[in-house]
Amino acid sequence: APEREPASAPGGAPVSGPVPVALSARSPEALRAQAARLADHLDRRPGLDVADVAYSLTGRSELEHRAVVVGRDRE
Repeated sequence: APEREPASAPGGAPVSGPVPVALSARSPEALRAQAARLADHLDRRPGLDVADVAYSLTGRSELEHRAVVVGRDRE
């Protein structure tokens, strides 16, 4: 199946500076697993913009266990 375009931030303006990527899960183990899946997803899709991914994740439910990773780029 063709890969869908990632969601764009409002206005489509490029993001400069640190980008927060928020994750949440029902348990610490599930949170670690979600972080690992996201890292794998980003590794396999080098064309994805981290800011687009972070923006897409803002619509997810806020569960009991949360984490935020902040970075300027994919490294």
